[in-house]
Amino acid sequence: MRTRLWIRATIFLLLGLYFLDTLLTGKISWYVNQNFQWLAGFAGIAFLVLGISGMVDLLNSRAQAKEKAKTDQLELDPRLHLHGIAPSWLVLGVIAVPLALGILVPARPLGAAAVSSSSVTTSISGASNSGASAFSVPPEKRNLMDWMRAFGNSGDLSEFDGQTAVVTGFVYRDIRLDDKTQFFVMRFVVSCCVADASSLGLVVETTDAAKFSPDSWVEVKGTLQTRQVDGQTTPVLVAESIQNIPQPDHPYLYP
Repeated sequence: MRTRLWIRATIFLLLGLYFLDTLLTGKISWYVNQNFQWLAGFAGIAFLVLGISGMVDLLNSRAQAKEKAKTDQLELDPRLHLHGIAPSWLVLGVIAVPLALGILVPARPLGAAAVSSSSVTTSISGASNSGASAFSVPPEKRNLMDWMRAFGNSGDLSEFDGQTAVVTGFVYRDIRLDDKTQFFVMRFVVSCCVADASSLGLVVETTDAAKFSPDSWVEVKGTLQTRQVDGQTTPVLVAESIQNIPQPDHPYLYP
């Protein structure tokens, strides 16, 4: 019983340290919308309190058991004065799984491997919410999500022809595109956490498309032109310049 209580307290303590570490290092932004990151801090503190209080209780119960043994001249019973019910080994295993995954699996944001071709939003209906906010942002300052909203709320996509756009994102190769001249520049939009992440993509057209590897981050500057892509009329960014850039500290966009 005592062993299982020690293991539970240790797991809680390590979970608390893990949550606080992801918060302080900024890695929490790879999992949760920045508006909810305070919850990780709250969870970290709560787990630390549970872990430390559990350890203190175990140490106190041990001391009390020794004192009682001396007073009553009885054989020491390590179960004396233990508070709470010891969890089963199965429960301990379930609690330990997320901790083990968090420690053993390298932390990284969603990238090309998490994109499904059928789930890529290119312009029309998937990003049409809050479209008015996109038009309040000047074209030269719009990010990928702003452009998607503008496209989704337009009755005539050709109105964007000739407009200059500068967007950043990671490179995604899609079977619907010509790998020699086209690729998607992608971003994930996270409302709450990565479980509800949706992918936004703008087709980039350039004769240098093959030079840019999947998952590499790029800044693309060019002009928009309406094209037929996989039978759908879609704005395409005809690149004037493409630069490799480091992955941003906050790789997701938030609605």
